[in-house]
Amino acid sequence: MGILKYRSDVAAKIAALEEIEPGSELEIAIRCATVQGVEAMRAALKEHYDVEIHACELDWLLWEAGERLMKANALQPHHRTLTTYY
Repeated sequence: MGILKYRSDVAAKIAALEEIEPGSELEIAIRCATVQGVEAMRAALKEHYDVEIHACELDWLLWEAGERLMKANALQPHHRTLTTYY
């Protein structure tokens, strides 16, 4: 959806469906960027549309939309990490 931008080496790992080790520096960086992206979107929704939404709700809506778009082959795969934290 263009919310996160990856370095070319990371994008290649994701495109190859390589698992990113849970707790690794890369996985933590992706998770942090995701949190920052959701918070930036929340701020923009509030500022431009006066919409208030909880971060967990927006994150879930983005996840569901991304999954639908991937199934329709309209979106590249996201990173893969086997963990209980998602």
